[in-house]
Formats: sequence, C-alpha cells, structure tokens
Amino acid sequence: LFRALYEKCLEKDQVAFCMLTMRRKQPAKLVALVPQQELAHDPLGEADRHCGFRVEFIPFAGDIRKLPMLEEVTVPEVTAEQTDLFKKMIKKVKFKFHPSHFEDPSSQNLYINIESLVFDVEDAELFDSTRPDCDRIDTKLEPLLSDMERLFGEDPEEAPKRRRNDGADNEGEPRAKGPRVLPANDEELLQMVKEGKVQSLTVAILKEYLQKQGVRGISQLTKSGLIDRILATQSD
Repeated sequence: LFRALYEKCLEKDQVAFCMLTMRRKQPAKLVALVPQQELAHDPLGEADRHCGFRVEFIPFAGDIRKLPMLEEVTVPEVTAEQTDLFKKMIKKVKFKFHPSHFEDPSSQNLYINIESLVFDVEDAELFDSTRPDCDRIDTKLEPLLSDMERLFGEDPEEAPKRRRNDGADNEGEPRAKGPRVLPANDEELLQMVKEGKVQSLTVAILKEYLQKQGVRGISQLTKSGLIDRILATQSD
C-alpha cells in the first residue's frame, strides 16, 4: 500500500500531507511526504539519493507571521560587484554532499572509548567530521579577503564595556547599609517605637521587652504585631 502511494505520487508529481508523531507523548507535526527517485550511483556503489518519500515539515498558520524587528530594519543596498564576490566565495566553499563523508559523532565517541579501554590509550582524540573545517575554509577564502575588505570595509570593533565602580560616579549603585542602632535601655526602645524608628529593632529585642513587662502570648506574633502590643501596653 505504501509503495503504491509512492508510485502514484511520483507519477502525478504530487505530495501527500499527513500528521507525524515522532515520539510518544510528543505533539504531532504537519508534514508533506515528497516522492523522490533514486539517482545514479557513485564509484563506491552507493546511491547518491535513495528512492522513497522525503519528509518536509510544514508550518501552521500561527507559525507564519511578520516580525516587527525585521520590518523596521532598513535593507542595505548591495552592488553587483559585492554580489559577484559572494558568489565566488560560496563557490569556493561549496562541495557535493554525501552521507558517507560524515560519521556519526555518538558512534565514533563510543568506538574511541572502547579502543581506549582495550589498548590502554589515554586522551584519545575524537575527530568530528560534522564540524566545519575552518582551516580549510580560511585557506580557500584567503585570496578573496582583500576584495572583501575593499568592498565591505573592516569589521567594526565593539566598544569596551564600562566597568562598574570606575570613577566617582556611583549614583545608581546601592549604598552600603550603616551600622544597626540599638536602644541603650527600655525607655529609649519605647521612644523609638513611638516615633516609628523601628527599622533597627529586631523581633528578639521587642519580645525581650514585652517579656520584661509580663506580657504573654507573643511567641507567634510578627514584628508589626509586637509593636502594636507595645503601644497597647502604654495606652493601658
């Protein structure tokens, strides 16, 4: 049945839309099954492209939207000479893709760990063929760098970040707290409570004062509750 669907889609040059769930408990994705024919074989006997369906993910209506940040940006003007230069650069770093040129990094890491244990090799180096060969790219593009600097200019240098605590301008920084002012006696504590200067008074100090006054049932009170109880004792 699946083969018949593939052949009919290939014959009529059409695609099949369906919902794809790649894993359990994962939301389904709208995809298009695009039929493709097998291409010629390479010298190693492997097909450049196998026959079957190619899965193409299709966006939903909510995924298609305009981004304000892109609409506000002014598109720079590009000359024909600049376009030709980048065409040359792309042509130099372009290569024909084939799956046999890239090894699975996870499998290679597993094989290297096994070889290290068997042959007692330390610090075995893993070569990840999926990463770009930057040295090779630089070598290929080196003849075009002078033209690129001439047409586009040098890369702008980032301004050095301003260090905090430089100079005497520290207006926006929080100031260090001063020493806590504690009452010298009960009279001074009572005066601070009446004047509302209770920032430096801790819960322990307030409870100690009330216990001296013989007030009970203050173990569960908050700081504001203790202050109200002290004021209540004075009104009595």
